[in-house]
Amino acid sequence: SQLVRQLCYTTQSSKVANVTPGQFFYSTNLTAPSASFCIEITETKNSSSLALFSVNQNNQITLYNANCGNVASGVQISLGLGRVCITNAVPGAKYILFVKYDAKSIVNTAFTGTAPTVQYNFVSKINGVAIPGSATSINLVPNCPSPARTTAEATAKVTAKTTAEATDSILAKVYPNPSNDSFNLQINSSSEDNVMIRIIDTNGRIIKEFISNPKEIIRFGSELTSGLYFVEITQGMERTVVKAQKL
Repeated sequence: SQLVRQLCYTTQSSKVANVTPGQFFYSTNLTAPSASFCIEITETKNSSSLALFSVNQNNQITLYNANCGNVASGVQISLGLGRVCITNAVPGAKYILFVKYDAKSIVNTAFTGTAPTVQYNFVSKINGVAIPGSATSINLVPNCPSPARTTAEATAKVTAKTTAEATDSILAKVYPNPSNDSFNLQINSSSEDNVMIRIIDTNGRIIKEFISNPKEIIRFGSELTSGLYFVEITQGMERTVVKAQKL
């Protein structure tokens, strides 16, 4: 599963004033057990303080096939519980579950005493059985630096490369770079697992986030305004970042 590891919130008069980033994503890989099945996504927390995050509506619980095609959309059944069902799955085939949460849904939630740090836990189940590797968690921390800003600033300090940055198993290249139109992203990896891609501006704001097949050339950026962007590619526990300059 993949999830932003930390959210930060500010406080005012013993209430949550703001949360950054304003949204976050949960995803996990799974194997279809049959042609028809439902997945339930459960969100819990380790404290009675604050509230659960709600799912952004308008089909923000989505199931993709291995080719990144949207095959089913789900809904939030109740706060802390989402569900997506599919009736035409290929038994044994690989699918990706993708959920978009609204971090700002807890704004104005009141707390007592010192602003708490709360751990939120997520797991996906099929027929009541947890999907292997789907359990993960995220911490909500008071008055800490924005995680998105930290990512961008750390990237700027770590690498001055504009075309590629490698880890042990990921090599990524953006071209043409700079570009006055769109970019192509080429990923070379020892794994065939899908990758999570985030486009981040120099202010640390996540402009776009999506899942893709690492074996394909990915085109992006035609809608971006002029400036410098960081392209973060995550695959399992591996992560790399490249720069992209829009003219």
